[in-house]
Amino acid sequence: MSDSAHMVHSAQTALDVAISIEQRGRDFYLKAKDQAREPQLLSLLAFLAAEEERHLGLYRQLLDKLSGGAFQEVELVGGYGKFIQALSDEVLRPLKIPEPFSNEVCLEMALRFEKDTLMFFTEIKASLQDDALKIVEQICGEEKNHILRLIDYRNQQEKRPKREKIGTYT
Repeated sequence: MSDSAHMVHSAQTALDVAISIEQRGRDFYLKAKDQAREPQLLSLLAFLAAEEERHLGLYRQLLDKLSGGAFQEVELVGGYGKFIQALSDEVLRPLKIPEPFSNEVCLEMALRFEKDTLMFFTEIKASLQDDALKIVEQICGEEKNHILRLIDYRNQQEKRPKREKIGTYT
């Protein structure tokens, strides 16, 4: 790769990164669930871990389906290439369980992870097409729902008034 090219994206590259991100999220949520004691937080973390596992399955199936075909390469250079590389690095930073365990710190880490993940996938959608694009768009919607669940839980813990629903989430 030339010095000016910071990342070469293809559907395969995007899916490889997606798999790494989902694995990291799943592992964090499972470890945090083992530390949490509050029942609602335990339930939320278990739900998020299961969601990340489901996303992993979707990305792996899509990667298997697409790996036999040709991928359209999109070379990201200059400032935008640097941005995508930095964003990828940020999302893939290790998530560490706070010691001693703190619900508040755990929630903030989870929120940051979900927001960074959503930002990354929103940015790479331009390099995808067809099935890969549809899957990433679907999962972006689910990441938004994860963010809303985490915010609702945090607001409930802080005894804030319930926010007016923008939409629904499962």
